[in-house]
Amino acid sequence: MDTWGAEIVDELKPMPSDIVIRKRRYDAFFGTDLDYVLRHVVHATNLVIVGTVANICVLHTAGSAALNWYNVVVPIDGISALNEFDYYAALRQISFLYKGTLTKVDGVKFT
Repeated sequence: MDTWGAEIVDELKPMPSDIVIRKRRYDAFFGTDLDYVLRHVVHATNLVIVGTVANICVLHTAGSAALNWYNVVVPIDGISALNEFDYYAALRQISFLYKGTLTKVDGVKFT
């Protein structure tokens, strides 16, 4: 969609060599090549998931990632929600149901 809500902020604009996958639904894996690209192009096993809204897009993407055997890491200060209840409900599901790791942004280690 080419709406203002789907625009990428200047600070996160992709570089010409970056792979861009257009998300079609709440879950970034649904109807996209994300799983293929992660497995066969970048050979990822660990995913750091950030974004908004915690109990919708973040939760559904984290769930699909976990169900596809990725190790899910969610920085709690890298997501947002419309209210506190939804925020904590999403964290509970990601941690308890999908066995995701909750940390802070400065706790994410890239190698």
